[in-house]
Amino acid sequence: MRILNFIIVGALLLLFGGGLLLAAWEIPVPAIDIERTISNDWLSR
Repeated sequence: MRILNFIIVGALLLLFGGGLLLAAWEIPVPAIDIERTISNDWLSR
């Protein structure tokens, strides 16, 4: 039972820490714009 509690608490800490990381991380915008033209031949299958 003690190991199960340890695993649950560890998983919750990882989820909470990951959420904090994503909330605080200022992800940089891409340096260049990428435009790709898709031909109609590929789409008309």
